[in-house]
Amino acid sequence: MDFYVKERLQLDFDGLIELAAPVDSQLRERAEKAAKEIAEEFELILASPDITDANNELFSWIRGGATIDRQKELYNYFGMLMRFVSKRIRGPNYARALVAKKTDSRAAAEGACARLLVYMRKTYVTQWNRRFSWGLTMCRDAIRVYSFGNDHLLGSKDMRLTEMDGRTKFIQLIVNWSFCEEHRLGYDPTMIRLPELRCWQIKVPALPETVGEQTPVASKLFYTRCTIAAADHLFGRHTRTFLATDNKPTCVEDTDSKNCKYVIKDSWVESTHNADDDMRDEAKHLHKIRERLGKFEDVKGCYPTIIAGGRIRLNRSDSSEAVDDTTASVLGDLFNDVAVPLGDSSSENISNKSGCSNLAPFRVHMRIATTPVGTPLRHLNCPLKLIKVMADVMRVHGRMRWDADILHRDISTNNVLFYETDDGQDVCGLLIDFDHAIDCSVSNYRLHMDRSGTLPFMSINNLETNVELITGLDDWESVLYMLCWIGTYGFNANLAPSKEVYGRLKIRKWCEGLLDDIVDSKRKDMSSSPLFYQLTKIFLRYAHVETLQDLTDDLRTALFENPNLGPEFHGALSKPDKLDKMNEIDSVANRKHKERELMASLQEVLDRYAKETKALRISKN
Repeated sequence: MDFYVKERLQLDFDGLIELAAPVDSQLRERAEKAAKEIAEEFELILASPDITDANNELFSWIRGGATIDRQKELYNYFGMLMRFVSKRIRGPNYARALVAKKTDSRAAAEGACARLLVYMRKTYVTQWNRRFSWGLTMCRDAIRVYSFGNDHLLGSKDMRLTEMDGRTKFIQLIVNWSFCEEHRLGYDPTMIRLPELRCWQIKVPALPETVGEQTPVASKLFYTRCTIAAADHLFGRHTRTFLATDNKPTCVEDTDSKNCKYVIKDSWVESTHNADDDMRDEAKHLHKIRERLGKFEDVKGCYPTIIAGGRIRLNRSDSSEAVDDTTASVLGDLFNDVAVPLGDSSSENISNKSGCSNLAPFRVHMRIATTPVGTPLRHLNCPLKLIKVMADVMRVHGRMRWDADILHRDISTNNVLFYETDDGQDVCGLLIDFDHAIDCSVSNYRLHMDRSGTLPFMSINNLETNVELITGLDDWESVLYMLCWIGTYGFNANLAPSKEVYGRLKIRKWCEGLLDDIVDSKRKDMSSSPLFYQLTKIFLRYAHVETLQDLTDDLRTALFENPNLGPEFHGALSKPDKLDKMNEIDSVANRKHKERELMASLQEVLDRYAKETKALRISKN
């Protein structure tokens, strides 16, 4: 088990058995009664001098102190125990309630948990409706239950089969799983598998103007069998994206990717308890962008048009009202006791009861449906098309900043897509992923501007956490770094430099070492044209790569040495103030006062290159 995972592991955690109990009061009563009856029967058989039950091997093993060295026999005994309980359960969910991992008697508990984690990671990838996971380990006579979530890994105390208390708790756990609601097992009831069509039906919250403010739980239905990205990490947002159609399919082919014109994004994002206070609500941002930018033809199709989206709401029981699906609603009373490593979360450093770590961040289950569908940049392979894509993307970025007051804050290779025009002659850029975006029209928006972005592309101000200085120019700086990155490493891994060449690259320092070292490296690289040339001269030998080299140099000049601005705005290194010898002038910090002017100058550079290369770009088709 690596250190990253071990930091999150909290063992001997009370309350996990209760966490598996049904929410509905009638189901809970049935589960408690069934567990009590099964446990009493088990103890009666175990106490009998002559065991005649079909599981007599199991009872003899427990009577003997449960020592064993052969893994095969351990599997058998575990199976006997499960069969004993399952035959006496009449709950509705048992067949799919259990995700178990067993280990032989010589394995340590930590080793068993590590093996379980490997399996759990696969479940997030393969089970599209998996919200969180349960797991079991068995070492000798000790069974542990684990709960896996976005930021937590909780393990119970040992439930020892050689002790009555341990047996009783384990039986209660299995019975709880068999009776509890689907969402308590970790499944998402808003995603339904349609086996006859080999696809999923997904509910996405409808937009307010579609259903009216009084019906927030109304949903729009989509259908998918194509994933763009899977939730392949144990911790974090567990973002999944799907290609989907809103037409109800009548055959399997109806959900082929060619028939899907929507992208559904499903993720667990850090948020606030009150939706109205959420400064980073992506659905809210996209809704505002659609309203404000709909009249501008020059950016049509360059941003995601939201069709539906918002917080997922679940009915926790048949008799309850729908509530937001959050990490707090998943964990209940345990939420405030879950800790994450210090510095892991972007939330404030608040200590939990033990005073040793951060409280886990509050996350909300969000889902949005947008159009159009884009293609990752790794499929582009042409610097001239890349220039056109970036011109489109940054044009809509400027429109968002000045006409919708939305600042993106995460320009990166993953968040810029492209698609071909209807005639197939050219490409269009598409800016996506507004998880880190901020609404600058809100009076206290600066209080929420923590460090965000993708490390190699983060601006100097962003890395230095000068939160008062984050502007649209920081996103433009990210564009410059992104173009340099693609020029050096290529559009995909097939063209990346060898390990020997990589070791000599200056650009690698943008993502290695301490943040202060990365800042120093970027300031030096951007400080003058000759130093910047040391980066661009080793761009990969694409056709027309010299155009990309010229563009990056012009963008650097426009941003760090703009001839229309005074010397106090020139350079990337701090310099002495001639009027006040005790202070230094930081041109990077000063540029916030010229945000609109500089953004317009940078856009003019990109647009000029896109226009001048149009004929060559189209001829390549």
